[in-house]
Amino acid sequence: ELEGEANDYLGKGLSGGRLVAYPPRIAKFRPEENILAGNAIAYGATSGEIFLRGVVGERFGVRNSGAHAVVEGVGDHGCEYMTGGRVVVLGPTGRNFAAGMSGGIAWVYDPRGLFKLRCNPGMVSLEPADRTDDRAELRALVERHATLTESSLAKDLLARWEAVLPKFVKMKSLDLKKQFKHLYQPSAKKIEAVQVPKLQFAMIDGAIEKDSEPGKSPSFAKATETLYSLSYTLKFMFKKRKTNAVDYPVMALEGLWWVEDGFFDIAVKDNWFYTLMIMQPEIVTREIFEEAREQVRKKKGDSDMLNMARLAYFEEGLCVQTLHIGPYATEPATIDRMKEFMAENGLKDNVGPNGKHHEIYMSDPRKSAPEKMKTVLRHPVAKVKR
Repeated sequence: ELEGEANDYLGKGLSGGRLVAYPPRIAKFRPEENILAGNAIAYGATSGEIFLRGVVGERFGVRNSGAHAVVEGVGDHGCEYMTGGRVVVLGPTGRNFAAGMSGGIAWVYDPRGLFKLRCNPGMVSLEPADRTDDRAELRALVERHATLTESSLAKDLLARWEAVLPKFVKMKSLDLKKQFKHLYQPSAKKIEAVQVPKLQFAMIDGAIEKDSEPGKSPSFAKATETLYSLSYTLKFMFKKRKTNAVDYPVMALEGLWWVEDGFFDIAVKDNWFYTLMIMQPEIVTREIFEEAREQVRKKKGDSDMLNMARLAYFEEGLCVQTLHIGPYATEPATIDRMKEFMAENGLKDNVGPNGKHHEIYMSDPRKSAPEKMKTVLRHPVAKVKR
């Protein structure tokens, strides 16, 4: 804890613990209008907490990957290349905020509505904080800042919380591959339980034809083609905007599989129903999705599959997953390992009447050797009541 000013690089590489700094208690100036610390504060921090009652210089939180920080104003290039953690700015920012930010969440108090002119929106979405599910997390950080630094600014905001909350802007990375790395890049060496949140997808429902299978099904191939056409059309709609252009990677194809005449058997394929889907960032609204559908229709013609596509949320909840390496035909052995993990950890497999077998296709079967194919296998589970 520091009473006084700090130099550059305070908290550089912070990997735990807590840093608190505030002006001398005898100071007569307003902390939120004066410099407390220098440049590159919290550079490359990986964990821990930082609470600074005052304004800091340039490049605050650059390459932060896990620390939580609250500050009352920052200079240029704040949160540049940030990959994780949480940052709250209770005052103005300099230009180019969030450039290259690929993970974590940042909130900026923006009562005058000027922040959009100072933010680099190339890799983040901007939304009012009062419309998001993590309002409680934001308030908890501001409360902690008020307690540890005795910040009059934080106390004032908390006293008027419901009125000021809509004036906080939330930034979240659009690089879904990095944001949800734990869900889309599991290890093949271990089975793990994960909590899958509500996510947005472009979806198409269908069924495998009699005496066919996914790799030979015409409708499955058409559904796959349609989802990728929509997803890449959406990507380039945002990338080519004249103002506030945004770029983001297209996510992998996923499939939910089930049967309606018994229990799911991965070896019997011509009675399978499916929902194919590709995750979409939150900036894709229903109106924008319909615009993308129309663009695909003009370019490739109308089709039943294109008309069946929809934008919807899917929340899977508690699941067990792992990475399967090899041909689809050898998945049963990996699923047996998953079931052993469930039994050892008091979990029940919900695939069947209450859930669907979930595959995420990390490899292109047209380009990868069967023994090198990578597929994330995920099953919804429930805790066994003892």
